[in-house]
Amino acid sequence: MTTLLTHYAELLAYDSWANERCLAAIETVPTDRRTGAAWERLTALVPHNLVVKRIWRWRILEQAHEKPASWFPPMSVEAARAMAREVDAEWAAFFPTLTAADMERSHSFKTSDGTPMTRLVRRTLTHLFNHGTYHRGQIARLVTEHGGERPATDFMLMTF
Repeated sequence: MTTLLTHYAELLAYDSWANERCLAAIETVPTDRRTGAAWERLTALVPHNLVVKRIWRWRILEQAHEKPASWFPPMSVEAARAMAREVDAEWAAFFPTLTAADMERSHSFKTSDGTPMTRLVRRTLTHLFNHGTYHRGQIARLVTEHGGERPATDFMLMTF
């Protein structure tokens, strides 16, 4: 029987796998097409997913944190991979501490505009993973428009 913890562990692994596939796809964009505002948006999307992945962990833990300098920081693929290793390591240490009871626990936080909210941990995790998938769809479109190879990031393609 699959539990919520097992399900979210799979989604956590998928999130990291799919982000890496997006970074690899960005590297397929021809060098002469790596300019302009759309390129900057493209190179900021995986880092954005990582920024919010870090912040949502802090929010679940109800840890104080600063608002990021940029929600969409454009960075090189190498820098994004380094950030992904850091954020994924943080989640790898954190996630096993969660229990089934934690899934039904509420946590309080402030949104990016300062609005106080309280949500269940399981709903926050669902939001986090849906949010990442949304932006990876944007990445696929932008990579294709820049002449690169669209990343195949469907959940069903990941080998468990």
